[in-house]
Amino acid sequence: MHPSKSTTVLVQSQAERGHAAPQSVIARTESKAPWPLLSGSRDQAYADGGLDYDLEGIAAEISQEMSATFPNDLTRIIYLASLRDYNTGRYLHPTFSFKHESHLASEALRKCHEVAFNRLLGTPVKEYVCQLRAYIGLSKAAPRELIRIWKDLRVYTAALPLHKQDLARDTFLLSLETALLVLENESTSYSSVD
Repeated sequence: MHPSKSTTVLVQSQAERGHAAPQSVIARTESKAPWPLLSGSRDQAYADGGLDYDLEGIAAEISQEMSATFPNDLTRIIYLASLRDYNTGRYLHPTFSFKHESHLASEALRKCHEVAFNRLLGTPVKEYVCQLRAYIGLSKAAPRELIRIWKDLRVYTAALPLHKQDLARDTFLLSLETALLVLENESTSYSSVD
């Protein structure tokens, strides 16, 4: 393409439109074809301002896959937290981050993490016990060992979504620590019967 025949098209960034998105997208094009660098419906939706639709679609796809794989919200938030880079806070999924634009996948994963966490906040402690029991079963770890490690290291604090308010964080931590105590007492009771 000859530079004098090209036109620089500046697409207003989604952030400027009130959406979370990367900085402006610049496409160098010939005047006859305004969007040759954008291909497929995902990119066209981005160019047309459809980022929210894409984000919701990706989040729905992730939620559907997670519902089929993980039995409850506690297992989901633990899994989602494991996809988050501790240095940047960005999420990286082995499939979705490559299938979709990585920043969109990261934002969709963050939204899924928030939604599952918020659902868990309204859950009674006895349900935390059931969900933690299911997680332990999925982990294939020895229950007593997992409970001991979790209590000593408080590894479950990493399962929190970023920037949670104190009340939400404290509610989750208190409920989970209570569930750990219940399961610890159960495992002690079973071992004293043996």
